[in-house]
Amino acid sequence: DGIRLASLAGVFRASLQLALRHPLLTVLSISLLPLAGFIAASQLTEQFFPPSDRDMFAIELRLAPQTSLAGTRTEVERVAAILNEYDGLTNVHWFIGSSAPPFYYNMLQNQDDVPYYAQAMVTARNFRTANRLIPELQRRLDDALPQAQILVRKLEQGPPFNAPLEIR
Repeated sequence: DGIRLASLAGVFRASLQLALRHPLLTVLSISLLPLAGFIAASQLTEQFFPPSDRDMFAIELRLAPQTSLAGTRTEVERVAAILNEYDGLTNVHWFIGSSAPPFYYNMLQNQDDVPYYAQAMVTARNFRTANRLIPELQRRLDDALPQAQILVRKLEQGPPFNAPLEIR
């Protein structure tokens, strides 16, 4: 027998009668829903995993393989001096010679005992400040340290990756 709701059955019966009396209108209205979905889908961004709304981002510094730990520390101090010029940053923690300990689900800890590598975890005032500063810092650090490979990037959703664009 099942559950029977008289008010819902009345609405269903009336909509069924209307649909059968006006088949052209029914087909038109049924077609509008998928069409609206296709139009809405075309407005979506093409990023499968959305960026996270975190106030943190990472800076990776990679120097020439023959660079010593002391040389890497010197370059880190140059980057730190540049970072100190920005008001929107609240904390900067450097890890020289290794990756930062993974605290976010998709972080890679793939550098250990590498004297020419350093990674910073940077905390900004809020995620909007972090998102605004990332491209600016990337340009500024690239110009200030042309001998280094520097990658400034936000902590994103999805599987871990080494760089935004990887060539194999």
